Amino acid sequence: MLAFTAQVPGPLDSTLRPGSRPATPAGEDEALTAARANLRRAMHSRKIADLEAAIAAGESAQLYKEELEQGRRALEMERKTAVRARLKEAERARDVERWYAAVRDGQAVGLSAAVLKDTMRELSAEQNRIAARTRICQASRPSAAAADLRAALAEGEKVGLSDEELSHGRWVLAGMEEKLDAQRAMNEAAERRDLGALQSTLERGVALRLQGSSPFLGAERALQDERERIASRLDLKDACLRKSWTLQSQIEDLRTAVERGEAAGLADPELDRARGTLAADERTNHAREKLQEAAESQRLEDLEQAIELGEAAGLDPSELALARRLKIDAYKPAAREKLKDAVASCDIEALLAAIRYGEEVGITKLGLQEAVDTLAAEERKVRARANLREVGPGREIPKLFTAIRFGEGVGLTEPELEPYRRILAEERRKAAAREACATAAAGGTSAPLYAAVAEGEAAGLQAAELVAARAALAEALESESVEALERALRIPTIPELQAAVATAESGIPDIDVIFAHLDRTPNHPELDAQLAKVKELLASEVRKAKAREWCKEAERRRDLEDLRAAVREGEAVGLTYLEIRGAQAALAEEELRVPALRRLREAVQCRDVETLRGAITQGDKAKLTRAELRQAREVLAVEERRASARAGLQRAERNPSIQGLEAALAEGRAAGLGHEELEVFEAALAAERRSAARIKLAEAERSRSIPDLQRAVRQAERVGLEPADVAAARGALAEERLRSAVGSDAVNTLRTAISEGERRAPTSQQLTPARESLTGAQRREAARQALQDAEETSDTMALMSAIRRGRKEGLEEWELEGAARLLDNLRRVLSSKDEGVRKVMHTPAEDLGALPGTRNIGLRV
Repeated sequence: MLAFTAQVPGPLDSTLRPGSRPATPAGEDEALTAARANLRRAMHSRKIADLEAAIAAGESAQLYKEELEQGRRALEMERKTAVRARLKEAERARDVERWYAAVRDGQAVGLSAAVLKDTMRELSAEQNRIAARTRICQASRPSAAAADLRAALAEGEKVGLSDEELSHGRWVLAGMEEKLDAQRAMNEAAERRDLGALQSTLERGVALRLQGSSPFLGAERALQDERERIASRLDLKDACLRKSWTLQSQIEDLRTAVERGEAAGLADPELDRARGTLAADERTNHAREKLQEAAESQRLEDLEQAIELGEAAGLDPSELALARRLKIDAYKPAAREKLKDAVASCDIEALLAAIRYGEEVGITKLGLQEAVDTLAAEERKVRARANLREVGPGREIPKLFTAIRFGEGVGLTEPELEPYRRILAEERRKAAAREACATAAAGGTSAPLYAAVAEGEAAGLQAAELVAARAALAEALESESVEALERALRIPTIPELQAAVATAESGIPDIDVIFAHLDRTPNHPELDAQLAKVKELLASEVRKAKAREWCKEAERRRDLEDLRAAVREGEAVGLTYLEIRGAQAALAEEELRVPALRRLREAVQCRDVETLRGAITQGDKAKLTRAELRQAREVLAVEERRASARAGLQRAERNPSIQGLEAALAEGRAAGLGHEELEVFEAALAAERRSAARIKLAEAERSRSIPDLQRAVRQAERVGLEPADVAAARGALAEERLRSAVGSDAVNTLRTAISEGERRAPTSQQLTPARESLTGAQRREAARQALQDAEETSDTMALMSAIRRGRKEGLEEWELEGAARLLDNLRRVLSSKDEGVRKVMHTPAEDLGALPGTRNIGLRV
């Protein structure tokens, strides 16, 4: 089935058709004519930019809605065509970004959901293919895993990548899998200890460049170990069972001879000797093999069984000597394990028993040396523990030190030494405390004495041992306190006085406590007298300092009452002139500022212009700040503006004009005048506007211009004129719209104009031509719809009938162009059909009815 797309624009106003456009009415705006001409040219050129510009110009010129709708439909069709072309171009280029942009444009211009759905499906598939290529590329790196590459290739096959796109990834995957297979083979060969497999897998690893991998290194180590084991077995077999080769060949010869004799049918007595010899040789050979296996395994059970078999087979004692020696050696591991356990337990009885057992089974002195050394160490530890228990109660420092050093030397554990270390530390601390007390007492200062007495108490010295130090501490505290108080009296600063008082007050309780410890009555009159003097002086200095701070704070805050109180307090405590000079100057300034500020507040409240000006002048004289004067100046500016606005309103009322009244009212509102003050002037402005609207209505009725009439009617409605005042203009507007719509193809415009004319100007002579134009426009609209329906069905008979009807109704050739092109396409497609169809195809549409038998033919593609 073939589908043809015909781009046929919708119907356009008949004024756009050359030769059929009626004469432009005398009052029609020139912009309207230019806009229609631009729209006609744009629809012929079918360029999107021209159509957009022409529609914008038509909207600015206020073309009828039906005329603009035709251009918009044509613009929409062109946009859809352009978007379809961009979609196909992006699909050919496989450019995802352009593809996305084209899809968004298609959604914006309203392409059908089916077209966009197919495009989005193909776009999604392309994105999946791009993602699959990226994943394959990332998984093909040397550091990636084979499972990731395998999954990426599977995804690529799923989304439809070509074999060429997948070939590199498959080659890399094959290499990865081959390397993994080689590594697995190396690991398996290393576990089985298979010499041939190890050699072959290592050669394969070298070929695949796996020398640095852990499986390759493991396989190399396993191969080297296996070669060493095989060489050891061969050496042991040659050394122990060198004679078995001859016996084995003899056994083979005997077995072959017996089998040959049996095959020849010899009697059993003739074969018995050979069979007996063969059995004896086999027993001997079996015994030697068991001896070899036991010598290799060196297990006690295997050695005992092999020796029994060898003795039963009558082997020479020299052949059994190795197995017997190995049997004796088999008991040695148990003896060594017993020695090891005894050494680990450090138990003296277990060590003695293990040493005796080791000597019995023949362990050398070197093998017993560790146990012997451990036994000697344990015996030394026993002696060290006894020494510690002996010297502990005496608490003598030299003996404790010697016993602890001996215990450390023999390896006693820390928990065993800790109690005696603690006793030694305590005794050493007491000795150091006694020495510190004696040294501090000789020095006569409180700090070392405090530390010495505290350390002595913490070390646990007896009270009698601390008497001298405490007495010296009491004397030192009293002496230092008195000195500090005298120094503060000489330099009477508050920090010095406070420090001296704190030192004395903190020292007195300590002195009293020390006197209580010494059973003496507290008595320090000199210290108490000095402390009272310093406290009195400190109180005076503190009051002066507070007065200074008060003066500074009052000067900063500038509060009048606070300044007065601060100055009085400074004079009372005896501050100097320099110390209160700033507060006195600030007080003088504030005594001028406060009345000025009070007058400013009162002026702001009354809002009188003259009062405000006087208050601001006084504030300037009192040196008030800008911030303090700001509110008054702002209020003064507002009141001055209101006064100016009232004067402007009075002038506008005396010489009334719309512009003057509007400007004066705007200034009054901006100045904040109330509604009551503005109401009279607003009424005057409304009266002026109604007068201007009546003048505009009269001018528009005389000019008969549709835009002037529309503007005048809108202005009259805005200013609230009575309907009777506007009726004549509305009638003129309806009549002019009827005259403009006559000859137009815009059905809705004609209907609207006729309806408004019947309502506003029922007696107008333009109603009859307008009704005739409406009938013609409806027939042409029906002809255009028939053309569109025929194009959608692709029915040749319908197309030809629609073309005839369109020409009959006077449609433009460009309006018939799409249907005619589609009909030509249908004729070419069906030109190879039978003769009757060919005649129909080559017959012009207007002559088709003359052909016999073609009246009921319907051709559809």
